[in-house]
Amino acid sequence: MHDPRIPGKTTFLAFPDRSNPLNESHEARTAARRRRSAKQRRASFPQRNPSSHHSARVMINLGPEPLATVHQILASEVSECEVRAFGSRVNGNPKPYSDLDIVVQGPARLPIGRLAALREAFAESDLRIRVDVIDWHASSQAFQIIIASNFEILQRPAIPAPATVKSS
Repeated sequence: MHDPRIPGKTTFLAFPDRSNPLNESHEARTAARRRRSAKQRRASFPQRNPSSHHSARVMINLGPEPLATVHQILASEVSECEVRAFGSRVNGNPKPYSDLDIVVQGPARLPIGRLAALREAFAESDLRIRVDVIDWHASSQAFQIIIASNFEILQRPAIPAPATVKSS
């Protein structure tokens, strides 16, 4: 507050007038700013479609032929794993050159050779887009939360055939 008696001198009130809303405390302003920024962060975080992971229909922005190729490669390389698509092709805002982001979620971390074989199968396929393959167990918890916020299931784990018991 400017003290009109002394030119250029600013004084501060020890006990600000609490009835005046313009005199809110620093703590109150900081708390309000934190609440606003938390709300803004939550609003900008991609919202998960609650029915997306239960849907039988896959809503990935990719043509039927490329999608069939993706399904074929996944079934041949990682049939025992659940595979989820995420990113711009699921969010609905891909560019024509956008890649397809997939995460492979098996019972444990995939051996590096299997992951390399899967990546190579996509690279050698006739797909015109790049496919980024991530192992769920190799990704950070923060990244897993981002993936879990909006994804589509590309492949569910194949159910192994029941073992037959030979009778003697």
